[in-house]
Amino acid sequence: MLTKEVILEDYSDVFDGLGCLPGTYSIEIDKTIKPVQHQPRRVPVAQKAEVKAEIERLLTKGIITKVVEPTDWISSMVVVRKPKKLRVCLDPKDLNKAIKHSKYMMPTIDDILPKVSKAKVFSVLDANYGFWQVKLEEKSSYLTTVWTPFGRYRWLRLPFGISSAPEEFQRRQHDALEGLQGTEVIVDDILVYGQG
Repeated sequence: MLTKEVILEDYSDVFDGLGCLPGTYSIEIDKTIKPVQHQPRRVPVAQKAEVKAEIERLLTKGIITKVVEPTDWISSMVVVRKPKKLRVCLDPKDLNKAIKHSKYMMPTIDDILPKVSKAKVFSVLDANYGFWQVKLEEKSSYLTTVWTPFGRYRWLRLPFGISSAPEEFQRRQHDALEGLQGTEVIVDDILVYGQG
């Protein structure tokens, strides 16, 4: 009998790890905007061990790497509490003002509804840590330097908070699934449907 437990056991490699979409992303900056270097924010003593553990996890997974050399842009760290986990992000409010956007059109539910009007079977797949599936090219990686209580780190994958991230991720998802019938993408959700 095919159950959720059987599927998770037989195909465990599909449900673990972090994917990687083809190519690297180059963040384009408006050179007329002066770089900003924020000071590190304080982290409550009660959260320090958990934040340190999350930073270590990100290092181990190849999401971030330590920075010791000077960088023009430094963002502050933000800690976001999610159910059962803590997420370390950067606060790129000033960097976002300098980022140029590719202006990719984001689909809406209204765009997708006519395509699925005759569908009878649906499933939704969620891209695990979607933006992190996009590698940053090295020069762009230094733009994402974040200051933590444990030093400075730069993102090797597209971090949450970058204003151009949703458009870039959506474009790459569409490119990856282009021509595949019965699939539609909205940000990090992939709708798989059939009419049979």
